[in-house]
Amino acid sequence: MQIITDDNINALIARLDKCSGLVDAAEKVVSLDVLGRIKAQALAYAGFMTDLASGKLPRFSEATIQSASLVEEFCLLIETELGNQK
Repeated sequence: MQIITDDNINALIARLDKCSGLVDAAEKVVSLDVLGRIKAQALAYAGFMTDLASGKLPRFSEATIQSASLVEEFCLLIETELGNQK
């Protein structure tokens, strides 16, 4: 993510919510240890996104942009690995 706008933030929050739902539905697909780690990471990213959306973080700092990119990569991983599980 190069530029962080309100629309980008809201879209990424919605994407992360969907990914969290995929993780919750994956309890029978991954081990409990891995599931716990993934849920913890999703929660940490949700906290970051909440702070970003509320203006507690500078939108144009390199660290914020890199962190938002990590959230995107996390979502891509979850969507790729768990998106087709039933």
